[in-house]
Amino acid sequence: MITNKFKKINNMKGGFTLLFSLLILTIILSASLGVYNIVIRQFKISQISRESSIAFTAADAGMECALYWDIKKKEFDNPTYTIDCLGVSFVSKPMIDLATTFSLGLINGSCVKVEVDKTLSPKTKLISYGYNVGDPSSDCGGASDRLQVERVLQASY
Repeated sequence: MITNKFKKINNMKGGFTLLFSLLILTIILSASLGVYNIVIRQFKISQISRESSIAFTAADAGMECALYWDIKKKEFDNPTYTIDCLGVSFVSKPMIDLATTFSLGLINGSCVKVEVDKTLSPKTKLISYGYNVGDPSSDCGGASDRLQVERVLQASY
């Protein structure tokens, strides 16, 4: 009978070892899932930041182009104008009340829509809407399957 008691005690220790190893495995799995969740969130933030940077660059390019053609060339003082921005020529429709809008597509697939308002004479107001994706023929709408991000720059002088 003494040998039977020892066998039962050994079996209880074996169950404890199995339970303890399952507990350790559960802790490791939980920590791994937590780290995975953090990595996925950081990846999404990085992707949105990249798209935001593309949209801001488009808005900046549109603003610089409009400032150049307005300050240096005085093109927006005419009822119709022709400008060349980023290798794209744009011929305007006749302006109504000295306000106009034009859209340009950039090489990287981004798009910019620029509003020029000279109705507040002698002041000029420029608003440049930059998009990470868009179709310039539809005022930078019609985004593809990617998330469309908009960044806006405004200048008054």
